[in-house]
Amino acid sequence: MPKIIENIRERIIEVAYNLFIQEGYEQVKTGRIARDCEIAAGTLFNYFPTKWDLLREILDKVKEYGLKEFLQAMQENPDGYKRLQFAVSGMFYIIDRIGKLGKDFFIYILSLDEAGINRWKHEDPISEQLMLKSLRESFPQMNEFSEDELHLLLHSFQALVIAAYTPDEKEQEARKRFVCRSFIAMLNSKKYDKEC
Repeated sequence: MPKIIENIRERIIEVAYNLFIQEGYEQVKTGRIARDCEIAAGTLFNYFPTKWDLLREILDKVKEYGLKEFLQAMQENPDGYKRLQFAVSGMFYIIDRIGKLGKDFFIYILSLDEAGINRWKHEDPISEQLMLKSLRESFPQMNEFSEDELHLLLHSFQALVIAAYTPDEKEQEARKRFVCRSFIAMLNSKKYDKEC
C-alpha cells in the first residue's frame, strides 16, 4: 500500500527550504527533493512545474514572515530612526538565518519587476499599505516620493543592507549605523527638476 502523505504541498516546501539553506539552490536537484519527500518526481511537478516556481513560493513565504515581524516592530517603536535600525537588524538576521539561500532571496527581492510588486500588493494589500503608511509617518521626507520612486528607494535600501552585511558581530553595529545614515541621506537628497 502506498504511503499517504498529508499536505504534500507544504511538505515539498519544507523539505526544499531545508535543502536550499543547507546546500544552495543550484546544488539541489528536483529528484532529490521528491525522494526526500517520498513522492514521485511527477507529483512534485504537479505542484511546482519548475524548481524556480518552488523557490518563488519559498521566498514569498520568507518575505511574508519578515514583513509581519517588520510591521509589528514598526508599531512598537515610535522613533523613526529606531524603526530603521530594527529594519536593518532584521534583514541582517534573515541573511544570517537563511544560509545559502540568502543570495537567492535577495536577488529575488531586488529583481521584483512591476508585475511582481503588483502581485505582492494584490496578495497582501493591507500589509503593503500599513508598511508604507508607517514608513511615511516615520520619515516625512517620503511624502515627496511617488509610489514608483518609493519602491526604488526601498530596493536601494535593501541593496545597502546586503552590501553591508557581515557575520562578524563587532563589525555589525558600525555597518548598521552606516546603512541607517546612508538611507537618511538618500531621503534628504530628494530633488525635483521642475522642467522634467
